Amino acid sequence: MASLGFVLAGLGTAGIVWPVTWLQHAEARGTVSIRRVVRSECDAVPAGAIGVLAIPSVGVVAPVAQGLAQATLAWAVGHDPSTPLPGELGVSVLAAHDVSYFASNATLRRGAAVLYAQGCRTYVFTVADRLVLHPGQLIPPPGPRGLALDSCWPSDALFLTPDRLIVTARLVAITRGDRLTLASTGVTPSLPAGVPQPPNLFASGWLGGTLTILGAASVRWRDSRAPMAWEAEALASLSAARVGLAQDARWTSLVVAAGTVRTGLLLAPYTSGTPVSVREVVLGDRVLSVAVTVTLGGNPLTVTEVPSAGTLRIVSVDPV
Repeated sequence: MASLGFVLAGLGTAGIVWPVTWLQHAEARGTVSIRRVVRSECDAVPAGAIGVLAIPSVGVVAPVAQGLAQATLAWAVGHDPSTPLPGELGVSVLAAHDVSYFASNATLRRGAAVLYAQGCRTYVFTVADRLVLHPGQLIPPPGPRGLALDSCWPSDALFLTPDRLIVTARLVAITRGDRLTLASTGVTPSLPAGVPQPPNLFASGWLGGTLTILGAASVRWRDSRAPMAWEAEALASLSAARVGLAQDARWTSLVVAAGTVRTGLLLAPYTSGTPVSVREVVLGDRVLSVAVTVTLGGNPLTVTEVPSAGTLRIVSVDPV
């Protein structure tokens, strides 16, 4: 049996509230790494990634990188280096965050396929069990050669959680050839040109709440880096608007739509200890709006932003 204690310590250090600057490049870097793995020669090891993980039933295709460092989990599924590689004897632990590649792990049923490709071999696993475990508990081995997919629980948290959702799978076959393909997840947002990177709100002491996806998002979009990329962009736009209102009107004009009222409410100080939650409305692979709920000056507000030329612009500031 493989102990979870070391894995949880590593992920606990990483946390789930990312610096905004990482997220703007995360999905693009993951995409490049997947292509390098898929197109590499059988005996080549691409820079950055050691393999590709796919969960066909929920549309996941993700690069796998060595280690559980925060910078690794910002763009890839991380392999716990204290455990064997997928397909080797023992239980291989792969970790990702619940609002990215492992967003749908709670829906995986027994028997669902999980594929890991490295070189010209694809290791085929089937799901054996789903468990919610605490730090220090043991992962029941699914077989002589198995996988444990590790993510935070509950699955909508934007903060560090003590519980872990563990999906175990057993090796059932090894095939030759790489059948994994990459699906696009739409535009990756960024700040408008001319707006410097604003202060990171979470690093400034703001408390992460939950991320909710509404509408009819495609499975491949929901289980990619896209939800966290848009969440980070929404918070970056809000931070830029606060700085602009206080110091530089040019920032404000780039991140706040003309005619938006009550923007002065954004100047109030953050109310310490209150959660900041994000709600994304998505149709297929297209983001329709992102709303940030935050308490400033003791007043709960909803800041609504809409996509515009690859970025987000604030269109309303409304008391809750």
